[in-house]
Amino acid sequence: MSDKEPVAINRAKTVLGNLESETLRAIIAERMDLRAVIAALRMRRAKQDAPSNPWALSRFIPHIRTNWSDPHFRLDNRLPWLREAVMLMEQQDPLGLERHILGVTFRQLNRHAARHQFDFEAVVIYVLKWNIFDRWARSDAAAAARRFEALAQDALGDFSDISLQETA
Repeated sequence: MSDKEPVAINRAKTVLGNLESETLRAIIAERMDLRAVIAALRMRRAKQDAPSNPWALSRFIPHIRTNWSDPHFRLDNRLPWLREAVMLMEQQDPLGLERHILGVTFRQLNRHAARHQFDFEAVVIYVLKWNIFDRWARSDAAAAARRFEALAQDALGDFSDISLQETA
């Protein structure tokens, strides 16, 4: 563990404590859970023992420590994305793992977005989704363009007669 983890953990705790929005707290907590599980997988892959000191902020930290030797930390029922993440890590496919994690995060954001239309949370979710699009674009520009086109057409819904090409 580097010197940065305690600082990041304290910063996240401060942010979570100051947020009034239950949705934004849930989004941050889910993201912290995901990061903690992926970090634990990487530590275990590097043949490290289960860390005893604070190394992440997640509700799963005690569970991960207790189930360190289980391939999925016995979390695969609660985190259905975990099996594929472990498989991609075992296949040494970092790009596939990154895409999988981005997909998981995108689906989590979509779940929250369904309850927010024209409020602050909707704006935050929109920005977070665009960050994911940006990361997808940097990893595979052609696939990202196709995905963006499909998502944009889906977002247009009843206005499907509008072409994105015409507005560019």
